[in-house]
Amino acid sequence: MGFGSRIWGGSTNDTDLDLLVVIETIASDPATIATRGYDALPDVDNPIDIVVKSEETFCTQAHVPGSWAHTVRTSGRRLYG
Repeated sequence: MGFGSRIWGGSTNDTDLDLLVVIETIASDPATIATRGYDALPDVDNPIDIVVKSEETFCTQAHVPGSWAHTVRTSGRRLYG
């Protein structure tokens, strides 16, 4: 999912693109998975921030009003899948 100012508006030329990747089961460290994601991306002009969560963790957090995950679930944009 995309979230943040690039999705919600108010971005500038220096604003990064925030991406949430939800994986059914995380078999390794989320930072390692995010690094693989960065490596797979083509060269882009703006920075990208990749956040990796397991489906269980994200769904649990997304049900808490006011939490980051709830905001992303209700206001983020699904980009794939």
